[in-house]
Amino acid sequence: LDLDDRIDAEWREGVEALSKVTEEQLWRKLGFPDRQLPFFQRWTDPDDLIDPWSEEGKAWLANMPDKREPLQPRWHQLVGIYRMLERAFEGKPVLLMDGVGLGKTLQVLGTIACIAYYRRAFTLKGLFPGDFG
Repeated sequence: LDLDDRIDAEWREGVEALSKVTEEQLWRKLGFPDRQLPFFQRWTDPDDLIDPWSEEGKAWLANMPDKREPLQPRWHQLVGIYRMLERAFEGKPVLLMDGVGLGKTLQVLGTIACIAYYRRAFTLKGLFPGDFG
């Protein structure tokens, strides 16, 4: 194979089978009907002016309901988390790649948080949450 030869690869999103699944259904499939990722803070400052981990930031988030926003992944991030978990449970690799600024860091951290939560749930109940049970 010459390095200049064109490789005709068949690329896919990897989530085609989930394209009709709603955000609400994804939360249930993950086992989080309260629409909250485990170990994540519930609120965020949309203007990014406060440190949510400082005492002042925690107080601001608690006392400014008209200024804060829920910290939740968007559909494409949530479906990515679900798909990465599917691949992890299947023992298969996954490659997460999309445009800059679409939230890959949130997806990876969300996946790690879910795995940690699932391990704890399995230890306590002998069962994984959501579809993974």
